[in-house]
Amino acid sequence: MKKGTRLGIVINILVVLVLLLGGCGGGQNPTPTPNPTPSGEGVSQLLETKGQIITAQGGTVILPSGSSVSIPAGTFVTDQMVTLSLVSSLPKQPSNRIIQGVGRALVLSFTASQAAPVVPKQPSQSAKQQAFSTPGNLQFFMNSGVIGSSGMEGSAPIADIVDLTQGDIFVGISGSFNSTSNTATFTVPSQLTQNARQVVVSQANIPPAIESAPLPVPGSKIWDGTQWIDGLSGFDPSKKTLVLVHGMASSVEEAFGDKNCLTLIIRNGGYSQVVGFDYNWTQGLQKSGQDLAKFLKSLDATMPPGARVDIEAHSEGVPVALSATAQSADILSNIQIENMVLLGGPIMGTPAACVGLTAQIAVNAWLTSMLNLPTLAESLRETMFPPGLGEGGITLQGLLNSPIASELCPGSPVLADIRSALIDKMGQTGTSLSQTNIFTVAGTDYTASPDMLKLGTALNLLGLFNDERSDGIIGVSSALGVGSGLDLTPLGTYPLSHTQLECDPTVIKDVGSAVNNQPILTPTPTTTPTPTPSPTTTPTPKPTPSPEPIAVATPQISPTLSPARDLKGTWRGTGVSYWIDGATGERIIRITWDVTIVITEQKGNTVAGTITMLRTKQENLTQVDIQTSGYGPDPLENGRVSSSSLYFNCGDWRWEFTFTTDLMSGHFTTDGPGKPCDPKSFVLTRQGS
Repeated sequence: MKKGTRLGIVINILVVLVLLLGGCGGGQNPTPTPNPTPSGEGVSQLLETKGQIITAQGGTVILPSGSSVSIPAGTFVTDQMVTLSLVSSLPKQPSNRIIQGVGRALVLSFTASQAAPVVPKQPSQSAKQQAFSTPGNLQFFMNSGVIGSSGMEGSAPIADIVDLTQGDIFVGISGSFNSTSNTATFTVPSQLTQNARQVVVSQANIPPAIESAPLPVPGSKIWDGTQWIDGLSGFDPSKKTLVLVHGMASSVEEAFGDKNCLTLIIRNGGYSQVVGFDYNWTQGLQKSGQDLAKFLKSLDATMPPGARVDIEAHSEGVPVALSATAQSADILSNIQIENMVLLGGPIMGTPAACVGLTAQIAVNAWLTSMLNLPTLAESLRETMFPPGLGEGGITLQGLLNSPIASELCPGSPVLADIRSALIDKMGQTGTSLSQTNIFTVAGTDYTASPDMLKLGTALNLLGLFNDERSDGIIGVSSALGVGSGLDLTPLGTYPLSHTQLECDPTVIKDVGSAVNNQPILTPTPTTTPTPTPSPTTTPTPKPTPSPEPIAVATPQISPTLSPARDLKGTWRGTGVSYWIDGATGERIIRITWDVTIVITEQKGNTVAGTITMLRTKQENLTQVDIQTSGYGPDPLENGRVSSSSLYFNCGDWRWEFTFTTDLMSGHFTTDGPGKPCDPKSFVLTRQGS
């Protein structure tokens, strides 16, 4: 997708629908008049209104029509005047126009916020605790009084949270609609009101008629040097070929359609031609993988034996590409997949893609993520919503019920099956994957681009990524494949948002060096303080920053160490595997660990701290059954650190890591029983801000 139009992977963890609204709200009036809808959509008319004081013990405001809001105790710190209004339509529509409010709306206005404005930033424990400090839910009941309103069938409840900076954040919430009585209920977590001056609830749907530009034709594509064209006309099987795979709500035309971007990818990767494949992103991952596998087979039929092909995928395209290569590994007779580049993909899933409500907060992350991208324009209608999605046409409920949502959640059995199949095929000789290199890239800063700012802010406020850094949609550990069991090489983390990863010049350059087996130069780390935004001003998105230092190879520790980097703090990795060998060298037991390293002290080139390994799973690969356990926290012995390497002992285990600002990767060796780890098999990320 282009920078504004690609949402590779759209999240869906509870129902957090933050329809990324790019505009600002109305004035500072504590009881603001509903804002007009976008040009050509009419103006929201005030139908009923009532002001009332609500105490810290809570209360209910009821309009003459019976429409009401019940505010739970603890929502307000002190008594506050609130105003409830019934209006003819949603005062402000999402700027992407793919999803629009339908029917009437209720507007709850506050005289003042009960908490300081939430400044967009990467998550921290204190911010998470503040966001969830208010218990209970606001319960809305709306009596529209208009039977048979258009657009209500297949609609879903949403809320527009208007904060003190005049910004609108749309959130998917819990609720119901009764078509017989034309009444609706809405549940808004009171956590979301802490920084709000207004909460608006309404039903939303996908408009039945969206004017669209010429739409992409699904299937194979080829880049002719200036644009993408349908089919494979002019394909030369003798040329070095790159296959590009788009993400969610996108196509290769959108994700990689910029000529300058493609020129850089071709030049740095040394490619002679680039092809792509458009798939239906709303269907299951394995079905999309099957479609892509058939495309790879069609290329294989034309190419000579031993032909080498690279695959580069973004966002949802990452698990689709992994599925496709696993499914095609045994049927590709000529092609060898030499390199796979995975940009910001949910290898381990993403909490932003989980469907359903939780006890923690009753919101829908899947819908929130989708609708917080303002640049998903009308021209993407069929790319986003292929024909046949939903019954009786395209509806919002039909989109929410599509299979892709649950399959992208952490712990998804589909993702687990894809990883397991790929591990199996890569371990076999004579397949198209037997010599494949896999490189992963992660973004760490959703504030780096305008299109991800509000979405990342909303998901951060809800605490979906806990203390982990993310690109706004995918957490660092998932994008790097931590705990996946795959034989892969993390290229590192970059201070970029999710939608910047495909075409960032530094990422392209580093990927080009990796696929051509050239060293990636590690820039001298610099510390540039980030100015703290004003508490009443939404920060201006930062320009694309320089990359964070990237480690590729695991260097040997030299007796003469260069100046040390500051590693103090907690580093954690999950799902790390270690094998125990039998007497004849075969692997008999596979153990999976969660590893935590806490560096408590650092003086010059020496470090002190602890390491803890918690066993989470044990697989006996033969009849031998040896019970193992975790250990720690145990002290780090002989800890040494330089500008890019860390070394320490723990008993007879010798650990060695390379690291960047937020990523540490390495392995251990031991004189005792067991299989020494492969290089970079342990990947840990820095915890906290």
